[in-house]
Amino acid sequence: MKRAATTLLLAGLLMAASHSAAAQLPTVGPLAVTTAIAGSQPVSVIGNSTYSGVVAFGGQMRIVCSLNANMPTGTTLQVRLTAPSGGTSLGDVIVDVTARNLVIAVTPPFLNNVTIRYTFTPTVAAGVLPLTTRTAAYTLLTYP
Repeated sequence: MKRAATTLLLAGLLMAASHSAAAQLPTVGPLAVTTAIAGSQPVSVIGNSTYSGVVAFGGQMRIVCSLNANMPTGTTLQVRLTAPSGGTSLGDVIVDVTARNLVIAVTPPFLNNVTIRYTFTPTVAAGVLPLTTRTAAYTLLTYP
């Protein structure tokens, strides 16, 4: 059995469309792969967070996510949001520095009990990584 130290620490920031109101989400992690079997890919690690709060907006909106830096080579991060207020979740979405749609057609006025699931997937090609931190920014934008 080979030991691996692939670790990811996530901090989240939920931002309203106006960028004037922001709510800090709890830190998730570390999401750590602590062991791997020689000849096999490491197992994905999952972390969860929940957001409940009042975010007032008008019309249909979408929620996008982007990271402050790309993931290390040989790793991916998927994010899944439960759909708040009549929206449609797009399921597990691989995120990076480009804003990616997570939920579409959200209707006003609240975002309550939104579950955020992070899936960190390293491959053998990633090797042993030091503690790596990423900040996920969630932005509410006009839809469509």
